[in-house]
Amino acid sequence: AGITGRADEARARMRRAIATIEDDAYARALVQQVSSYLHVMLREPEQVTMQAAQAIATADGHGFRLVGWWARIAHGWAQAQLDHLKKGASLINEALAAYRADGYLLGVPMFLTLLAEAQAVGGALAESLRTLEEALTVRHYPGAADGRTRRSKITHPCQPSPIPLSGRPAHRPFRGLLGVSR
Repeated sequence: AGITGRADEARARMRRAIATIEDDAYARALVQQVSSYLHVMLREPEQVTMQAAQAIATADGHGFRLVGWWARIAHGWAQAQLDHLKKGASLINEALAAYRADGYLLGVPMFLTLLAEAQAVGGALAESLRTLEEALTVRHYPGAADGRTRRSKITHPCQPSPIPLSGRPAHRPFRGLLGVSR
């Protein structure tokens, strides 16, 4: 609902999801993290900070590294929006580096775009443009440039298989951001 512009419905759905969580720590961390990204899309940094901090605490307390990294990226975006510029970009960089070091690629263009925004807000325009250029060329999986279909066993819930590969740069819609920022 949030992606389609129905903010009130998205908020209501998140409240219902949070209310239905019982004693499942992973579900709680995941809902808190997803809620933080809803507030990123709605450009509500105070809410992002609150939801991301809860997700980070839950994830760290139970060893859910992936959820923790996602939440730290949202938290970094919020910090940059709230004038904690260096802290925000640093949080995103650290979480993104750990995420990628473990071999995860899903969502990296979006995460890089959030980093580029944090860098731009902080006045690092050249760095922000380099980050956006990277976001445009990141492949979600090895071999994406060769047009093959990747077939591998699923090693984590976010790794789809098989995937037809087009060989085109990822996320062409971000090209508009580059034109606006130049």
